Amino acid sequence: GSFGSNSWSTSVTASQVQRERESVLPEALRLSPDSTMNSVLASDVQRLSLGASLSRGGVNTAFPLVSSPRYYINSSLGQNWPERVIGFQVNAGAGIRVLGGDELSFSVSHDTQPITRNSDDATSVGMQYRYHFQ
Repeated sequence: GSFGSNSWSTSVTASQVQRERESVLPEALRLSPDSTMNSVLASDVQRLSLGASLSRGGVNTAFPLVSSPRYYINSSLGQNWPERVIGFQVNAGAGIRVLGGDELSFSVSHDTQPITRNSDDATSVGMQYRYHFQ
């Protein structure tokens, strides 16, 4: 949907991945004597998530769609199986016009959704300047 120059959306996403893999864990990937293939890479992974986004214009795009300021915020909350872990992802950004046909943008993202069982949260921060030739 939209209101004025702002747009929003919601989503429900379900996914499943089936991996073809060896039945025996290669020695190079054995992290401990009791490591198994399932402890390193699950054969089946499922995810169910709910997401929402709110934005005004396009930040970090080839050419801005609306006047400054532009922003976006996206979030997702999901459950992964077989880990039975809930993860949260959020990313946001804002862009402003500096000299006219340009954009200075800032972004931040945080992800608590584990890629592997032993992974930590991931956070990133960015800044970008773009000049748009017309």
